[in-house]
Amino acid sequence: MSLEQAFWQEIAERPEDDVPRLVYADWLEDNGRGARAELIRLQIELARVEGDSSREARRRFKEVRHRERQVFARHRKEWLGALDKSVESYAFRRGFLERVGVSDNQLVAHGGALAEHPALRTVQLDAGWEAVPASCLACPHLVHVTHLSLSSSNQTLNGYVSQLSHFPCLPRLHVLAMHGYGSPPFAVGPLLALDLPALTGLTLWVSGLPLKAVEALGTLAFPKLTHLDLRHNGLDAQRAVALAASPRLRRLQGLDVRGNAIPDSGVALLREHFGAAVQIEPQYGPDEIPF
Repeated sequence: MSLEQAFWQEIAERPEDDVPRLVYADWLEDNGRGARAELIRLQIELARVEGDSSREARRRFKEVRHRERQVFARHRKEWLGALDKSVESYAFRRGFLERVGVSDNQLVAHGGALAEHPALRTVQLDAGWEAVPASCLACPHLVHVTHLSLSSSNQTLNGYVSQLSHFPCLPRLHVLAMHGYGSPPFAVGPLLALDLPALTGLTLWVSGLPLKAVEALGTLAFPKLTHLDLRHNGLDAQRAVALAASPRLRRLQGLDVRGNAIPDSGVALLREHFGAAVQIEPQYGPDEIPF
């Protein structure tokens, strides 16, 4: 392992800690890579002042953001490497690639390049109507991913779920989002069979959940789950009753059912059982993405 790879490993193992990133920035500057070091320092400062409403913080944020965009524009191709123009979308945060949006074929073709991005935590994977490549979710370079979003037809999405047990980041996955459309209905059973010990948030936007599927969600055994997003799934009074009847869901801190035609009686029942955790309004469009 090279010294630089040792820095990457330390950053991967301590994702919320700025210190390894700043130490790496010092090393980069000492080795003639000052622009890369500057990006890390600029984005760490942005993350620290973001959300501060004071006048001085807002002024500093605007100043640093302007410089950050200048630096990134000059070196984007160099820093993205093989991923430049090979992914659908991306985002750098605190100096490193943190989120990437790819198709399954792009992931298979360019997944190896992800090994050079130790802070990658969020992957948004879009397959459309395509068949799922067997090697797609087995990509070893996704081992540190904590947020996974899968978008496809329900038929393809069901294929993804059946392969998720091979996904290398499954034990550390914090958020899982499924966005599906078309027929057949999304199959809840295989999802419930997964071992997701770290999962805190689950999103299912799958264009409709049959009553039996909603009843099955009531048996969720993910020990750390606190947020369940069921927007735009055709939930009605019967499905509200099924959710309210589940003792396992009572620990939820957030239950989002916006975009469903739940009558007032169903809303009252959900509020009775889940209290302030229930989100009903406002109702946003079906194209809204949770992360």
